[in-house]
Amino acid sequence: MIFNIHSRKLTVYPDSERVFVHLFGSQPTAFWLDSSRVEPGLSRFSFMGDGTGPNSLLVQYSITDQKLTINCSGKTTHRRESIFSYLHRELERRYNCLEGLSFDFNCGFVGYFGYEIKAECGGNIVHQSPFPDAMFLLADRIIAFDHQEQVTYLLCLTKKGENSHANAWFEGIEKQLCNLPPLPPIELDYTHRKVSFRLSRSYQRYLE
Repeated sequence: MIFNIHSRKLTVYPDSERVFVHLFGSQPTAFWLDSSRVEPGLSRFSFMGDGTGPNSLLVQYSITDQKLTINCSGKTTHRRESIFSYLHRELERRYNCLEGLSFDFNCGFVGYFGYEIKAECGGNIVHQSPFPDAMFLLADRIIAFDHQEQVTYLLCLTKKGENSHANAWFEGIEKQLCNLPPLPPIELDYTHRKVSFRLSRSYQRYLE
């Protein structure tokens, strides 16, 4: 299957927090990527999106049995395979070189590798986590902010022949970005009572 990457550069440059709150804040799978190093050239871009796109995937992985759970448009499938080989193959299938961008991230997987993944890199499985050992969202629609040039980019990953889907999404998102409401006020709950702290788990449990 052939995939294409589409992009559109916008002169509108909205506040990124307003964009995330109003466009993605209510979604169960959403991301907002910023650089943790505030240095020239290293904290230039922000990326955000969610899992509502038609070509998005949510991938969860259990290392004990090398089980992948893949959700696509509400349909769940399972397979036995290393998370590394799966990501390598799926990224190659969707690889596109899009010229004219000032950044490399042009749709792809966003997520994490848990500590237990070390077992696939020569380590041993010592503990089992109640959470997925790896989880990745295939972001097929991305909003990118260039904080240096103060412009916004829209990126969309589509299957061959779905160009109209990308254009429709571009038009809809651009209208929303130009008409964002203010952020809701933050209501602070003050208390004059003394606040006490306690450990939620024992020292040994923390180490585990």
